[in-house]
Amino acid sequence: MKEFLSSTFAVVKAFFQSIIVGALGCLVIPASIALIYFLYTTIVGESKTFIIVEKTTFVEEKVKEDDLRFKEIWHTGEAFILNNSGKTIFLNEVRYGGRSSNKNYKVKASSNIQALIKDPDYIFREPPSSIRVRSGSSRTRWHLKR
Repeated sequence: MKEFLSSTFAVVKAFFQSIIVGALGCLVIPASIALIYFLYTTIVGESKTFIIVEKTTFVEEKVKEDDLRFKEIWHTGEAFILNNSGKTIFLNEVRYGGRSSNKNYKVKASSNIQALIKDPDYIFREPPSSIRVRSGSSRTRWHLKR
């Protein structure tokens, strides 16, 4: 037993520097990614989608947090919409694989900017009937429709 412990200690002593560098390397990579993301969002700023809907057309633009039009609602949604169409439009969940939950949100016509709970993947165009999904998993996309 004494020989086993001394040989184990000798191996650990010989590779101690490699063990420490490897352990720190596992921490450095995620910390570096987090730092890069933080610097990017601080310098460039986070942007979200703003959709302006008219009767037959729509415009999509990227907006930043310092835009005063969104100051009060910035943290309440992933995207924003101004529905000038005069009609209610809908934000529908489209689930691929797994069970569908059919979540639907109404966006009433309004002269006020409204927050959308999710950033639409398909705006006034039909989503595909299927997408590639790993077996046993599901993916959710969002469809804005009239």
